[in-house]
Amino acid sequence: MMAAAGAASDVHILALLGLSIGSVRFVQRLTRYIVRPQETWLTGIHFMGILYWERWRTGSPPDVLMELAAEAAAIEGDKGLESQQREQMAGQMRDLLIQAHMPAAHIQLDLRPHAPALALSILQEAQRGDYAIVALSHHHGDLLSQVTQRASSDFLRQFVPPTTSIWEF
Repeated sequence: MMAAAGAASDVHILALLGLSIGSVRFVQRLTRYIVRPQETWLTGIHFMGILYWERWRTGSPPDVLMELAAEAAAIEGDKGLESQQREQMAGQMRDLLIQAHMPAAHIQLDLRPHAPALALSILQEAQRGDYAIVALSHHHGDLLSQVTQRASSDFLRQFVPPTTSIWEF
């Protein structure tokens, strides 16, 4: 799932997304900060549902588990609806990025729920990929902070090179 190859001046973004209209709005906000869309590559990965499963046994505060459980329940719901919802959300996100003049070939979205063991793999993707930016919404950042008991940027910093920026908005 590594960032696609491009010119040395290309900007690669790893966006940590959920399966909600909030993530669509997040992508819409993100497009405002893409200065050179023709030279930008975006990899979007569904993140929070798998983090919920991995953190279930950590004794996280009940309210955090309830929020994460609600998202996980939406993911684990009716498989037909899940697939249709994923496709719809991915389509909306892709459309927003294309409207911001990003080439369709530069957009890779994976909104499938992943097995819990893959949560660390996704974080390691940030480390392996040539990402200039790892981006997540305030909502996901708040949940991540509550689950990990650390500031989201501090938690993510351990998975990215020092030259990678972490954007949360």
